[in-house]
Amino acid sequence: MDGTYYEISVTENGRTPVKTPLLVATPVEEPDGNVGDFGTLSDTDVETLRCALSTAREGEKTRPCPIFGGESSSFLPKPAFEFIEHGSRYYRLSVETKEVPLEAYEYEFTAIAETQTEFAEFAARELIAVDFDAMDLSEKQRKILRTGTETGVYEESPPPYTDALTELVEVFEDSADAHRDYIRFEGGYYLMWTMSVHDD
Repeated sequence: MDGTYYEISVTENGRTPVKTPLLVATPVEEPDGNVGDFGTLSDTDVETLRCALSTAREGEKTRPCPIFGGESSSFLPKPAFEFIEHGSRYYRLSVETKEVPLEAYEYEFTAIAETQTEFAEFAARELIAVDFDAMDLSEKQRKILRTGTETGVYEESPPPYTDALTELVEVFEDSADAHRDYIRFEGGYYLMWTMSVHDD
């Protein structure tokens, strides 16, 4: 932002009452209007609709289903379709605006770099598990990493694995979080993980 790189931390800050539009689904015998389809909705709207349908089925009248996305939502200012079929039943969709308690979050922005070079140094220092650029790698190890970063995968058939791969895996898994973490190699940053696959 404005040429400066920031680190953002998010913390919960209790619940606060907010006046917000809610999606409500009401069971009906037969639809007397247009019936919509899940496939026309965004992922966010699908989650809202699933919430409303679950609330209608389970009778949880106090469970709010807020509509997010503002004007980009298919449910605002009113649903794009009146009815939805789900589980062999039809539901009428409507929007109600009520004051409901929602989770409040506090965002803190901390400047970490003024240039791309400074950001790269920050990422190498704080974010990655292994900086392979700082290691004295053999040409075989560089070839393994280069293949992985260029094609997305490097494979060897066990057993045994080559010494070059074994050493790379040991270095990575000693520092990685659950065999999956970020690395730097030849100036690029990558998400790397290791796995063993055995044919039965």
